[in-house]
Amino acid sequence: MTLQPRLAAMTALVILGMVLGGCASWSSSDSGQQSADAYTELGMGYLSKGQADKARAALGKALAKQSNDAAALHGMALLEQREGNTQASAAYYQRALSALANAKSAADNAAISTPQVQNNYASLLFEQGDTKGACAQLAQAAKDTHYPGRAGVLVNLSQCRLMAGDKDNARQVLEEAQRLAPHQPTVIIAVAYQKLEDGDIAGSRAYLTRYEQMAGSGSREAQVLDAALTRKEHQAASGGTSIQSSTATTKRTSE
Repeated sequence: MTLQPRLAAMTALVILGMVLGGCASWSSSDSGQQSADAYTELGMGYLSKGQADKARAALGKALAKQSNDAAALHGMALLEQREGNTQASAAYYQRALSALANAKSAADNAAISTPQVQNNYASLLFEQGDTKGACAQLAQAAKDTHYPGRAGVLVNLSQCRLMAGDKDNARQVLEEAQRLAPHQPTVIIAVAYQKLEDGDIAGSRAYLTRYEQMAGSGSREAQVLDAALTRKEHQAASGGTSIQSSTATTKRTSE
């Protein structure tokens, strides 16, 4: 029973954002890579605003300048994914990963990282029902201990493993994410759902409160969890069940 609301709210893996520096302008003296970077940044800006046609045009120009630019390929993958073109999206994700793997130096394709592409490719595989493939991509991404977004990848891997039926591993991965980033909202809401699944209603409510203080109560995850906890709390108040307390949870929450 406790697993149902969690799956209802957290079945989609989180796509990690792409950050590009600089401005979307250049001169005739700029190199092909600089022009590609500028067009990619422009395309991603259009994509964030939902202007798919303009995003496609700008990213296409970036790839015309540098056909193996991983950031532009990743941008096209995201665009095709949002447009529902799953085969094209998968092809672009694979090309982006290949470009990163074949980069001659760390400076090449520096605007995007392999774990970020792997995480987002996993989101596409997950949408297609390929849970095994999604988990494999996330497991690879989570191996990079220097990746700044590793905690988010671990949360996604935990969710993926849960959907695959491996609850013990899902719990272990989430615990690792919690050790790495105990104050990150994505981690906190995931722990709140885990505690609900464990039957620790008080602990789950405490973590939900922490999450709402940091991120607000408007997210679907928070609303679904709040509704599930309210039902459990009403059952306990009417004598149907008892609310398990968690000393460790209370202590962490008050820190």
